[in-house]
Amino acid sequence: MSISDTAYKWVESFLRFPSAGLDISDENAKIAALSFQGSIREDFFDANEIPRGIIEQGEIKNEEEFIRVFREWVGRKKKFFQSHSFSVSLPEEKGFVRLLEIPKVKADEVRGAIHWEVESNIPLRSEELYYDYEVVDQGGHKDHLDVMLIAYPRVTVDSYMRNLLAAGVRLAAFECESQAVARALLLNQITSVAHILVDIGRMRTGLVVVENGALVFTTTVSMGGATFEAMIAKELNVGAVEATRLKKEIGLDRAAMGGSVFSSLVPTIAALASEIHRAIEFYQDRVARHGGIITPLSSVMLSGGDANLFGLDTYLEATLRVPVLHGEPFSSLRAHSGVLVPALMKNE
Repeated sequence: MSISDTAYKWVESFLRFPSAGLDISDENAKIAALSFQGSIREDFFDANEIPRGIIEQGEIKNEEEFIRVFREWVGRKKKFFQSHSFSVSLPEEKGFVRLLEIPKVKADEVRGAIHWEVESNIPLRSEELYYDYEVVDQGGHKDHLDVMLIAYPRVTVDSYMRNLLAAGVRLAAFECESQAVARALLLNQITSVAHILVDIGRMRTGLVVVENGALVFTTTVSMGGATFEAMIAKELNVGAVEATRLKKEIGLDRAAMGGSVFSSLVPTIAALASEIHRAIEFYQDRVARHGGIITPLSSVMLSGGDANLFGLDTYLEATLRVPVLHGEPFSSLRAHSGVLVPALMKNE
């Protein structure tokens, strides 16, 4: 039994609460829970706005206000918060994901070998970090093991833990956003291919390269739905409300409004395409440096609220020359467990 399995069974014996998901960004937080009773039904979903300045680039800047906002939310949804524990996604830009090579060692010696690799791969001392790892199958090398290392500064994790507990949120686990996205979108995917996951939020976009089920590379780009709206507002000289409407209703439709909305968005979308292309090149270069065989890139998979921008998939597919798909997490669940899924629209 692995360390994570042992830890899970130990924690499970104490919690005795249904688990829900809690996703926190700079401008909002969302909670969701599903129940499995022959079918999946949506038990609960709710979102709460976070005033600007409380969280910036994933860092809690105003702890007093953070606690106030979450405490009020807990008060409004008291029954749900009291009856669930929460798995919380940590901000991608604060974490470190590394695919390491360590000498072939016994299973019980891996953690010790990882300890010596941490400081040479992450710009913080090991005592300043919380980290975990997973041995991944990257081709069955004879001379080394491939290990996925995920680490976060203790100050970041402690900050979220301290403030969420103070607000009355019962905690079950923390993990980085890219882990949750990859598991949700690739649960039933063939593992002998590589994918680039593009998670487009309001303030930032996460890029994740997944190969053989392992996170190979992650990065965060400072552009998202708010960037799209700002470009429309600037180029068309319209207000924020109108810019949001045009983004949602027209997007990258070349024919609408004489192509003016399309033209205002293209520079930002082209920059996003360049970042995705760089992620693809990084993956290919890494494999080539290690003398491996490049796993076929199956797709670029979009997720996040602003991945719904009309025409985005078509534009990226033409630019990158790789299939671009919209991720469907409920489809993965259905394929994995054979159960029904809630009646939700795709853009939700």
